[in-house]
Amino acid sequence: MKRLLSVVSFFLIFLVVSAQVKTIEYAQRDTCKLYMDVYNPKGQSDGMCVIYAFGGAFKMGDKTDKVTVSYMEKLSQNGITAIAINYRLGMKGDAYELKGMKLLNRYADAIRMATEDMLTASRYVNDHALELGVDPNKIVLSGSSAGAMTALQCDFELSNNTQLGQIMPDGFRLAGVVTFAGAVSVLNGKIEYKKAPAPTLFFHGTEDALVPYNKISMFGKGMYGSAALAKIFKKHEYPFGIIRYEHFGHEIASIPIHENISEILRFLDTYVRDRKAANFDLTIHETAVTKPMLNFSIRSINKMQEIKISKEAQSRMSGGESR
Repeated sequence: MKRLLSVVSFFLIFLVVSAQVKTIEYAQRDTCKLYMDVYNPKGQSDGMCVIYAFGGAFKMGDKTDKVTVSYMEKLSQNGITAIAINYRLGMKGDAYELKGMKLLNRYADAIRMATEDMLTASRYVNDHALELGVDPNKIVLSGSSAGAMTALQCDFELSNNTQLGQIMPDGFRLAGVVTFAGAVSVLNGKIEYKKAPAPTLFFHGTEDALVPYNKISMFGKGMYGSAALAKIFKKHEYPFGIIRYEHFGHEIASIPIHENISEILRFLDTYVRDRKAANFDLTIHETAVTKPMLNFSIRSINKMQEIKISKEAQSRMSGGESR
C-alpha cells in the first residue's frame, strides 16, 4: 500500500511540474515545424516575458539543453514568463567547410532565417498574449552566442522597419534585449538604427574569438559585437548596460546565465519595469583568468568535439561554480 501511495504521489508531482512547461507549435516552415516551450511564472507576475534563443553556431543546439532550461527556470521562479524557442539551423551539416563569399553568404542566410523565426515566435506571443498571460509591452528577447546574435538582429530589423521587422505589428517595440556574446550583422558594412533600439544588456568576453567582441568587416559585410554596439548606444544615448569580462572568451555565452542572474533581474526591473535609462559599463577582472577558457574560432567549429575544455570552464559553464 505504501509503495502504491509513493508511486501515486510521484506521478502527481510529475504532473504538476510538467504542467508548468507547455510546448506550443508557433510556425510551420517548408522543412519543419517550429516549437516553443513556455515556462509559466511562479507566484505573482506583471506579464513580463523573456523569449530566449539557444546558442550553437547556427549548426546545433535545442531549446531543451541544460543551459536553456536552467535560465528559463530561474526567470520563471522570479515571476517572468520564460519562453525557449527552437529555430532553423542554417549552418547545419558541412556548411562551415565552405570558403570565402560562399561561407559568408551562407552565414548571412543562417542569421536571416533565425531572425525570421525569432520574430515569428515574438509575433505569436504578441498575438496570444492574453492566453499566455503576457503583457505585449513587456516582451524581452534574449539569447546566447548564435541566439544572442539572433536577438540583437531582431531588434536591429525592428528599429529599421525592414521586411523582417515588419513581421511584428505596426508600432510594436521590444521592452528589452539581454544577450550573452552577441553581435549584429550588417550586409553593407555600416550600422545605423533609424529608431532607437530597445534597452539592451550586453555580456561579452574581451577575447572572444568566435563572436567578435568589437567589430569585423570584410567583403562589404560587417559584424558588430557588444563593445562596438555599446559605443554606438552611448553616442546616441540609447539605454544600455554592458558587463565586459576581461581575458574571457566565448565561455561568456553561458557563464552569466549561472552567475549573473541577479544583474539580469536588476536590469529587467530598472529598464523594463521602471523604464529608467541609467546606463552602466562594468568590467569584470578575475586575477586567475589571463586567457580564455574556451578559445575557438569559426574555423574550428566543425572540430568542436576535439577541443579540450578545462574542468573549471566546464564547471562554470554548467553552473557548478559561482564567482
